[in-house]
Amino acid sequence: MATNLEHGNISNNGISPARRRVKRKREFDISKYHERHIAFRMAYLGMRYHGFSSQGPEDEDSTVEGVFFKALTKACLISDRLSCNYSRCGRTDKGVSAFGQVVALCVRSNLSAVDGQDVKGFKINSTVSETQASKRGNGDSKKKQELDYVHIINRLLPDDVRIITWTPVEESFSARFSCSHRTYRYFFLKEDLNIGRMQEAAQKYLGEHDYRNFCKMDIVGGVTNFKRNILSVDIKHCDGSESSDNRFTMFYLEVKGMAFLWHQIRCMIEVLFQIGRGEEESSIIDKMLDIESMPAKPQYRMASELPLVLYNCEFKDIQWAYNGETLRRICTLLHETWKEHAIKAAIVSSMLRSLDDVDMAVRGDVNANSPSGGASAVSGQTDTGSGSVETAHRRWADCAPPHYNHRPHIPMLEREKACTLEHRLASHAKRLEMRARKDSANVGTAAASVAMSEPHTEEKNNVSPINNKQSVTFS
Repeated sequence: MATNLEHGNISNNGISPARRRVKRKREFDISKYHERHIAFRMAYLGMRYHGFSSQGPEDEDSTVEGVFFKALTKACLISDRLSCNYSRCGRTDKGVSAFGQVVALCVRSNLSAVDGQDVKGFKINSTVSETQASKRGNGDSKKKQELDYVHIINRLLPDDVRIITWTPVEESFSARFSCSHRTYRYFFLKEDLNIGRMQEAAQKYLGEHDYRNFCKMDIVGGVTNFKRNILSVDIKHCDGSESSDNRFTMFYLEVKGMAFLWHQIRCMIEVLFQIGRGEEESSIIDKMLDIESMPAKPQYRMASELPLVLYNCEFKDIQWAYNGETLRRICTLLHETWKEHAIKAAIVSSMLRSLDDVDMAVRGDVNANSPSGGASAVSGQTDTGSGSVETAHRRWADCAPPHYNHRPHIPMLEREKACTLEHRLASHAKRLEMRARKDSANVGTAAASVAMSEPHTEEKNNVSPINNKQSVTFS
């Protein structure tokens, strides 16, 4: 008689496969660990993200905040977003990058609650000494080392999002409201801009002003105060971008303030661009800051979001401690990213320069090369009917219009105006009132529907409605 082993019913270790237990993955219980309130400093390239802030699970991979919380959850550093006392310093829009974004939250800690409260004199590799361990009676003679948060999180983040450092903070700390000031930079090419005029006009932004004509009003978000204080504003030349060709010379606008409105920097730089091109006088800033004379914002297109960077967020009582190995890894990654884009930029600029020496046949006034008139390029000599026209040969760079073309300019004071703040507030209040009435009507309709669906009984004379000839049938 064949044995069970011959039929394959018994495994080599004598245990039937059917009776073998499947080892389940044990769930991580974060409640067994201490936690501490810390702040992270992070940098990211926002070109491929739909902004920093995440609105829900659907934004997990499309926002910087989404990929950040995805990494925190995967590393079991938090249980969920709602319970970690989370705050952020800046809320950058789609395409905007950051070098010094700051967020704060409570994360799992390897140290006890006592050690986690050591905010002053913090070091990255903070440990619990043997003496402290013995005093607490935990019997641990070895030093406890805090989790390497930067390395843990960066392993799980995409390459265009990096945690730079972290530091413990008080429980009352808020990355948004504890910030003393924020610094933004906006990068741009010189092209045909008059940097001197822009620099002079930019100083008009200094101080506290009402910037409702330099932002997008967020009435739904509850913003009704548009006064902001600009601490400093300056236009600087980017190091390493020197070039005799204005097409390749880079500058940036640096603005430092306590807080900013929605799209404020992009509106401010757009007006400066118009001044730098000679389309507007610098006095237009004074007129737009005067709310009594210009209560409604002129309709103008704001500058692109791509060159905007949240450069730094400053806090009075925070001192960041940096780890050399972490900085080495981040710098290596950033250098590779820069090298890739620098090579692409060099290829495109080489293409542009290679076309400058192309020999073009031109007719008309060969000494004029403005976009609005003058020499025009032709493929050869042309007969106008009355005889041949004079032609000449010139370099494309000497007769071509600028590569940075702009739409016909409409003076700012002649443009259509948006709705005033008072009109927007009245419209918003009206919408809220209509919505409240609609919700009230829906509640009443739902209540009536429930009442109609309930069974009807007839108590009169203790007669069942089925046997009552006078009963009413509801259709």
